[in-house]
Amino acid sequence: MPTCEGCCARWTWRETMNSQRPVMEARIVCPRCGARQYLKKKSQRQFFYLTLLMLVLMFMPGFTTDSAVIRLTFVFFPPLLVFFLIPFVMEVSIEEGEIGWK
Repeated sequence: MPTCEGCCARWTWRETMNSQRPVMEARIVCPRCGARQYLKKKSQRQFFYLTLLMLVLMFMPGFTTDSAVIRLTFVFFPPLLVFFLIPFVMEVSIEEGEIGWK
């Protein structure tokens, strides 16, 4: 779970998810003190890899199996897994300079 560098408060899962309403915007506001926080590069990379893994898991069974149950499981389970994991891999920084892939 992310920890605010302004007030040193650790966010709850619900606060983390509510702070992400603007879909994956780099700037996030601390729910407790209102300080602007920015996603760290590491978190941005982890989000990218989680999304890539989700897409691979969603489309892989379509090529390997004929079972509709397995296909439906792999279509609905990976997005839910990623949705619940995002707050645990999210790290924030008070400095805007850490944004980007470079």
